[in-house]
Amino acid sequence: MLRIYLLHTDELKDLAIDDAIFSEQRKEKIERIKHEDDKQLSRAVELLLIYGLKQIDPETRVPLSIKVEESGNLLLEKDGEPLYFNLSHAKEYAACAISDKPVGIDVEWVKTRDVDHMDKILHPQEMAILSFVTNPEEKKKFFYECWVTKESYLKNLGLGLGVRPSDFAVNEDKLEINEDKLKANNDPDAAIHKLEKRYVHIYKSTEIENADWKFDASYRMAVCTEKKDADTKAAILKADDLKTIL
Repeated sequence: MLRIYLLHTDELKDLAIDDAIFSEQRKEKIERIKHEDDKQLSRAVELLLIYGLKQIDPETRVPLSIKVEESGNLLLEKDGEPLYFNLSHAKEYAACAISDKPVGIDVEWVKTRDVDHMDKILHPQEMAILSFVTNPEEKKKFFYECWVTKESYLKNLGLGLGVRPSDFAVNEDKLEINEDKLKANNDPDAAIHKLEKRYVHIYKSTEIENADWKFDASYRMAVCTEKKDADTKAAILKADDLKTIL
């Protein structure tokens, strides 16, 4: 089971949102945030989670009781079984993935400025592919597609950025690890030795319901799961959708 939702923060402008709906962890985060735009992004990610959970079980109660595994994976319990989720946001979009297995999601805004020091982020194999790309905008898009795959992958494994992004490359169910770095690190408990195959999918506009040109042109999103899920559709929610949970 895999549910994926997106939300543009403009959809929150005319909604009356009581922060009491949010989990204790979320309320603490909102309290620490200084800028209102960033507060709205923080609200948006958990609103997506609440919406998705209520689609699965309309009797879902809020505030949510969220647990964190030792790996860092976030989960809730439903009927005694773990239900995993992961959240991300960038610029004006929030994203949420819900699954019965550990899941990682990352959304990034394709920034207008040039991307520097790509070799510190990209695996040698990715750098080799990039060398054939001459258009600066296409180079930038390729970089961000690599970045969202890496970020969602590490979040799925609960490793955060404990591994250098340049030490590995992921492409759907293919994993390449920098063998020199692997051999040089003799600590079996090091994060690089915990890398294992997962399935990472970069989303296209045709796979996102209600997608508009802004998301398609300006953002990249990837979701990482244990294996390929038959249901990979994602949906961009509107204010009317959120009214059903407020």
